[in-house]
Amino acid sequence: ATQIKNSNTQTAGYEITREPLVDNAFQSLPTAVQKELNSIFEKVQNPFYRDKAAMVARLEELVMQYPRAPQISNYLAASYQMTRNKKAKPRVEENYKLHPDYLFARIDYARLCLERRDLAKVKEIFKEGFDLKLIYPQLRRFHVTEFVAFNFIICIYHRLSGDWEAAKLVAQVLENVAPEHPVTAQVKRMT
Repeated sequence: ATQIKNSNTQTAGYEITREPLVDNAFQSLPTAVQKELNSIFEKVQNPFYRDKAAMVARLEELVMQYPRAPQISNYLAASYQMTRNKKAKPRVEENYKLHPDYLFARIDYARLCLERRDLAKVKEIFKEGFDLKLIYPQLRRFHVTEFVAFNFIICIYHRLSGDWEAAKLVAQVLENVAPEHPVTAQVKRMT
């Protein structure tokens, strides 16, 4: 059963938190680059940010400079998607090839596969199972954005595969863990 405590939630042997998580790849970047990426992340999420071309150009530079940092490639893919750039899908595919264990690379690539109705590929991407604890048994905490994005993809997978009961279960878990999240409302409308 899911229990909500303060800003964190316990579920299935791991904790869902709204607090920032330490990421080793991100922490290994120079402090100035970390700060710049945090600023870029806010801009990526802001639909009213106007200088998107400069942001994309800077992220392209950073991807070349720090190819082992999956977050940068992820931000670039998100920026391409936000600007409807034709490079978005190839960037998502490239990010998954370069960083197959990075959760958001898996999620984004799975989303592309779902758009193509390639359910077998989604199953391959999450070969360990459709549970974060099965995919990352060494981790005890996940950020709410990871949990919500992952379960959104899993819900769509279940819907497309015709397993409406499994999709409803995922929707219920999202409702228990992140009732206020916009994706939860979207999932509830889908199921």
